[in-house]
Parts: sequence; C-alpha cells; structure tokens
Amino acid sequence: MVSQTVDKIIIAEKRAAEQIDSAYQKSEEMIFQANEKAKDIISAAKSAAADEAGLLNQKSRSSIEEIIENNEKISDGEVSELRVKAEAQKQKAMDIVMVMVFKK
Repeated sequence: MVSQTVDKIIIAEKRAAEQIDSAYQKSEEMIFQANEKAKDIISAAKSAAADEAGLLNQKSRSSIEEIIENNEKISDGEVSELRVKAEAQKQKAMDIVMVMVFKK
C-alpha cells in the first residue's frame, strides 16, 4: 500500500514536471512568435514612416519650387511694369521737350 502511494506520488510528480516543461516550451514559443510579430510590425512601421517622409519631402520640394516660380513670375511682372512706367515717363519727357521746342 505504501509502495502504491509512493508510486502514485512519483507518477504525479513526473506528470507535473512534464506539464511544467510543456508549459515552459509553449511559453518560449509564444514569446518567440510575439517577438517575431513585433519585429514585423516595427519593420512595417519603419517602412511606412520612410514612405510618408518621402512623400512629405517631395511635397516640400514641390512647394519650394512653386514659391520660387511664383517669385520669378512676380519679379518678371514687376520688371515689366517698371519698363512700362519707364517708357511712359520717357514718352512724357519727350512730349514735354517737344512742347517746349514748339513754343519757342
């Protein structure tokens, strides 16, 4: 009877040890899978961030180029206006000179 009890205890201890080992192995596998999934998520996030940064960089470049083009157009427009004003003043001066010459 004592030997049967001891056998049952030994069998129970073996089963418990096997269950603990099995649980440990399962937890190690779960941790490994979680780490792999985390690496994949981080990699995807880095890739998405790089793509977004590229898009933002391109938008910034386009905006800068547009601003430069607009400034050049404004400058060209201002130069044209100044030429027209200068031509008008030149014509006005010539008219004044001609009026003075004809009055003499």
